[in-house]
Amino acid sequence: MKQSGAGLLAAAFDGARPVAVRGDGAVQIAFPASAAFNRRKAEAKENRTVLIEAMQTVTGAPLHPEFVTLEEVAEAAAEAPAGESDGSDREDELYRRIVAEFDAEVVVDEEPEQTGPPEGMPAEERKEGTS
Repeated sequence: MKQSGAGLLAAAFDGARPVAVRGDGAVQIAFPASAAFNRRKAEAKENRTVLIEAMQTVTGAPLHPEFVTLEEVAEAAAEAPAGESDGSDREDELYRRIVAEFDAEVVVDEEPEQTGPPEGMPAEERKEGTS
């Protein structure tokens, strides 16, 4: 595919974002309702094929796109039963697995961000640093 074609395809996804990956390999890509034209361009067979190839190249897995609107995603989330998880449990589990797999050490920065000049800096330099 020509480089300019890739740029046009990339422009079709302006404003879109991945919102879910299902176990069957479907990647839900949500477009704002105002981007109906871009969604139609992304759904075109040639563009869909390029996207599938790109996702497989990057991830090594046979994924396929499923295009939705952000409003559909919001409605589905609102209709979900109260007992279902919001996904944070899965995120916590993923976090724990990554820490365990890589034998990582969790480092928490407990020092507050310094908003002004360092303590002990001469008053003259403080004035210069804030200008």
